[in-house]
Amino acid sequence: DGVRPLYPAQERDSCVRHGLVEIRNSGDLRKWLLTMPREVSGIIAARIALRVWPLARSDVFADPDNRRVALLLPKFRAAASPWAAAKCAAQGEERVRVAATHASLAADAYHASRASISAPQDAIAAARDHKCQVTEAGLSVEARAALLSSYRLTGQYDLGEKLYWSLIEQAQATEMEAWLLHFEMACLYGQSGRYEEANNLFGQLLSLVPDHARCLANLYQIALDVCDWPLQRKLTQALTAIANDSQSPQRYYAYLAIHRFSVCDDPKANLAINAVRSKHLFPQDEYSHPARPKNSAPQKIRIGYLGEPFRNHARVHLLTGVLEHHDRQQFHITAFGTGYDDKSVERERFVQAVDCYRDLYLASDQAVAEHIAADQIDILVVTDGWNQGHRMAALSAKPAPIQIAYLGHPCTTGAPFIDYAIVDHHTAPTGHNAEFSEPLIRLAGTYQATDNKQYIPTIPESAAARGEARREHGLPADARVFVSFNQAYKLDQGTVDLWFSILKAVPGSVLWLLQAHPQAVINLQAAAERDGIKAERLIFAPKVKKAPHLDRLALADIGLDPLIYNGHTTTSDALWAGVPVIAKDGRHFASRVAASLLRAADCDQLAVPDIDAYRELAISLGHDHERCRALHDQLIKERLNCRLFDTAAHTQLLEQAYRAVFDRAVAGHRPQAMAIDG
Repeated sequence: DGVRPLYPAQERDSCVRHGLVEIRNSGDLRKWLLTMPREVSGIIAARIALRVWPLARSDVFADPDNRRVALLLPKFRAAASPWAAAKCAAQGEERVRVAATHASLAADAYHASRASISAPQDAIAAARDHKCQVTEAGLSVEARAALLSSYRLTGQYDLGEKLYWSLIEQAQATEMEAWLLHFEMACLYGQSGRYEEANNLFGQLLSLVPDHARCLANLYQIALDVCDWPLQRKLTQALTAIANDSQSPQRYYAYLAIHRFSVCDDPKANLAINAVRSKHLFPQDEYSHPARPKNSAPQKIRIGYLGEPFRNHARVHLLTGVLEHHDRQQFHITAFGTGYDDKSVERERFVQAVDCYRDLYLASDQAVAEHIAADQIDILVVTDGWNQGHRMAALSAKPAPIQIAYLGHPCTTGAPFIDYAIVDHHTAPTGHNAEFSEPLIRLAGTYQATDNKQYIPTIPESAAARGEARREHGLPADARVFVSFNQAYKLDQGTVDLWFSILKAVPGSVLWLLQAHPQAVINLQAAAERDGIKAERLIFAPKVKKAPHLDRLALADIGLDPLIYNGHTTTSDALWAGVPVIAKDGRHFASRVAASLLRAADCDQLAVPDIDAYRELAISLGHDHERCRALHDQLIKERLNCRLFDTAAHTQLLEQAYRAVFDRAVAGHRPQAMAIDG
């Protein structure tokens, strides 16, 4: 679409007269390919994607030399080329689905009519079945680059690095192919936390292709992860320049990097970029769903929960209690997990909490959609949104008649195939509907689920015991301990500058943070020293399992919430442990979550309207030990009585919402906003 014609009109007319088919856009191409045997159309689709699809004005799929664009046809997902797989990356996402595309990857796009392939290793087996070259070394460089990408995206970093060095030693790649290999390896370094190596390699890539948006975007993410604020500012300027260049074929990646909800609190910009993301998913044929008879006997509504991190992860910590409380007389619950099994007790409890668990790790988007449709899910609850590992491409086919965004992605999806989003009256106040593409389901209290069966932390009974427990964690026994166990990428400079001003106003106080990448620790300590705060007043806690984490969290005095991307599970964990948390009401969903949680915990006074009020309250609590202790005691006393931790009541609200949208659909009505007030 929008591609400049290759030939003058006169030559094109001559071609048509001689029986050639003119392909004006991707729709024409699909129709043409559908008239052919699958084996033939698969080869043609692969070759178009690999060689001859010109780029005139795409904002999305550009090679480093900006001359070619990758195309992935949904009807021939198993036939698409490795290059298409690598470059499409789910039509705009910087990731590659690791399934059917790898069959053609291994077979070098010539024998791509095979069944869905679900792992990189299976791709080699597929090549052997087709009597193709069966070793990684025998594959084309493009194919091996895609395989390297798949290793990275499935967390198989050792295999990816081994493959990369074998390719470099063979020195068979062209200049462009070598650039692609180095890019994939730089991404692997970044994703695996080897930031110094990633920085060096991205720097080399940018020396060859200046201002390459995906390189800059990856460097920007690293700068966020290590709290390198000067570099963040520099990269923001570079990415903004590209994003504002309407002729840049990589404008999309630049805009995405700086307008994600996690770094940008402008809800209009968040909506705009996610709407673009959804449009860049290649159109897929929607599933048809037979209508439920309006007057039929009552049946269980089939609810599906789709998510990647169904393991020892914050989302599972929140959601498991809801699954256990669902009314099995009214609902049948299926979970579709697309992430790996970590063999944890949290994963096991989650799986036991549903009627059916579908393990779809490494399944293709097409296979995910087919499983959802085959299970005849009435309502699919999408917990990923656009998070890493999402399956929005599968959802674009509408495998379930009702698809609802909930919990894991505090932002609109911008996707027309998502029918509703679950929020609350605070995260999406009345009058803010235009910030969402979805009709909103506003729950009473807070939208966030919690689990009141989780471990209750042990609180030391005496001051001496508390002091001793603090010393075991490297904390001063008597000083005021401010805490924020949020990930480092949430710690923007404005947030940390605010926290430093509080430390300076409360002598002897310390800031307890979660252990991050070593460079992040160095950068934060250096920033503290520049601000006149001794580095030792920043104390870093290692990552531990949930129970000991809650035990140590109870030793803190006051929680401090980030400004742009609030704590979610982090904040509710602090409140569960009896730690009052201070949060500022923000401009967008992600910056209103903490205030929503505080109100549901009956701690409205801790949700403040602006930075000055935040600073003033934190300093006041830092000096007023009695008031701080009273807040702590209130949280402990009301822990199992407040709305925030009433898992059964929250589940009932969700079920009311599910029943309401289901009944509306059965009646033939379109989705519309609604409030569920219990």
